[in-house]
Amino acid sequence: MRLDPGFSAAWAELALAYVRRRQLVFDAAQRDPGLAKHAAQRAIELDPDAGPAYAILAGLAYIAEFDWPKAEELFMRALGVTPRDVGVRSAYASFLMYSARFEPSLREYDVIQALDPLEPGIRCNKGALYFYWRRYDRAETLLTHALEMTPHDVYARLLLADTYAQSGRPEESLEASRQLITIAPDYANSYVYQARALYLLGRAAEAAATMSGARARFDDTSITEYEEAMLHVAQGDAVSALDSLERHALRRANGAHCMVVDPTFAALRGDARWRSMLKRVGLPDFGPLDA
Repeated sequence: MRLDPGFSAAWAELALAYVRRRQLVFDAAQRDPGLAKHAAQRAIELDPDAGPAYAILAGLAYIAEFDWPKAEELFMRALGVTPRDVGVRSAYASFLMYSARFEPSLREYDVIQALDPLEPGIRCNKGALYFYWRRYDRAETLLTHALEMTPHDVYARLLLADTYAQSGRPEESLEASRQLITIAPDYANSYVYQARALYLLGRAAEAAATMSGARARFDDTSITEYEEAMLHVAQGDAVSALDSLERHALRRANGAHCMVVDPTFAALRGDARWRSMLKRVGLPDFGPLDA
């Protein structure tokens, strides 16, 4: 960019880099979407047909601003100018998934797979879709295949542990979390997932000891309110789970947009307090999501 500040694609790539950094940090100042927005807007100023830049703004609209209608409008613009861009279509497929529009999301992922059949991440992405869609058998199949191709894929291992937990297989969730610890011993969520499985198995003392060790090892930002809510649900504590989720969403913290479709919180969805919490924080309520 220093060589050619008028190169639109470089600004779009810079915006994407800012977005990816935002996904990896927990400090509020470092998660400010302003830099990514500025870079994406600059890309569009230089090239009004910069589809990837519109897609980046669309992602920020629903992830950082909780504005699903704005995101839809921006994605339509992105797809209108770059309909065959794999990155744009993948971002749109994720948006559809987090909008509880599972069948359209699957169609998008099928298009992506046709455009780039060798992309290994497509199985993991489809596995995530089937997990949020509550189609756990299909999720397990795709995530297992993804891990055969990329055994160190932490996201796929998290999703597989989630899939086992939500399909009533806590022993397998525990084993998946132990494998996760082997792969990613310096990742706090590895221990959160192990503790969640232990709570589901009724082994509360072991779960508490696991979390005590994790909290002593990792700083306060590494285990968010979202993970705390998962643990509260596993212990049957709806009040604490809702409180944790509300605090997480009010911070616009990492993954807050996921809670609207995450089956981890299925037990909360029929509670009037769930709906009022979503309204207070500005998240949409997609209603019943049973498979």
